[in-house]
Amino acid sequence: MALGGGAVAAGMVPFARHAVTAGTAANALRLGGKTPAQLAKSLRGTRGPQGLQGPAGPAGTTGATGATGPQGPAGPQGPAGPKGNTGTTGAAGAAGPKGDTGATGPAGPTGPAGPAGTPGTAAVSVHTQAYTLAANGDQTVVASCGAGQKAVGGGYDSDSALAVINLDLKPTAADDGWSMRLVNEDTGASHAGTVYAICLG
Repeated sequence: MALGGGAVAAGMVPFARHAVTAGTAANALRLGGKTPAQLAKSLRGTRGPQGLQGPAGPAGTTGATGATGPQGPAGPQGPAGPKGNTGTTGAAGAAGPKGDTGATGPAGPTGPAGPAGTPGTAAVSVHTQAYTLAANGDQTVVASCGAGQKAVGGGYDSDSALAVINLDLKPTAADDGWSMRLVNEDTGASHAGTVYAICLG
């Protein structure tokens, strides 16, 4: 009997396992295909109100300095600043080189007439010097003024106006006489005359 009972029990084990599996499958169909764990997870209530903010945590340590970034583009030029105060006068520089002479300026206006001078005491006098020119002769003749006088003019005469000519006339270097260069163009005879000096003083 004991052996027969054991055989019966051994034959019933597969039926018991089948019943458990079938029951589990049936329960899964009734729970929408979800396992109890999945169903419990989906059955959540409404979200509760947000809790109060907790106190701030302690400040963290300062991090290491990062690498320097690339230089940014130049910004726009700012407005001009206010004018500064006038600086002190600097020391005088060395004199520069002499410049070129400028152009002559226009003549100024005529000045007023000066006062009349005192009457002079100089007198005009004529002094003479005789000469004789040989034929075809050439000679410089000087008529001298008196002491302290100055020559202001002169002239000459001849016994032949056509034969004797004047090539040069002028006052002496000291202005104390009148000099004349005379030429006798007559080749056959000599001629004579006088040189005059008009003197002042």
